[in-house]
Amino acid sequence: MAARPKFGRSLLVAGVLTVVAVPVTAGAAYAGVAPHPHNPPGHHTTHGAHVTSAHHPTTTLTTVVPDAHIRSKTTTAKRSHVIATLRTRGEKVEVTCHKTGMPVGGDSTWYKTVTPARGYIAAAMVDHPTTAVPLCKKKP
Repeated sequence: MAARPKFGRSLLVAGVLTVVAVPVTAGAAYAGVAPHPHNPPGHHTTHGAHVTSAHHPTTTLTTVVPDAHIRSKTTTAKRSHVIATLRTRGEKVEVTCHKTGMPVGGDSTWYKTVTPARGYIAAAMVDHPTTAVPLCKKKP
């Protein structure tokens, strides 16, 4: 805790109103930028805009099967929870990168999703991207 300056104490003791200067920190919280909401398990939304930075461009893919799952890991094993289910064919999915995981339909590519939920979707569930999707960077 910072000590009060003697000048401030003497003003307070003398009964004079003191004005306290509070430092303002610049950042996303002050710029009106809200964090991306986390979708609870089983929740699916397709509304709202998604803003991405130049460092993390996204590619929009479309589901080619009904009931495509966005999962917590790049596998269909029980340890990978279903985060969202895209009920109809043709739903939009924004992805940032791809990585190798458990093969689905003979394809071991999985895309990291940002909307409609954050997680992974098997490449067999979506159309082929028209632009290259980068390889996901490994965490240090």
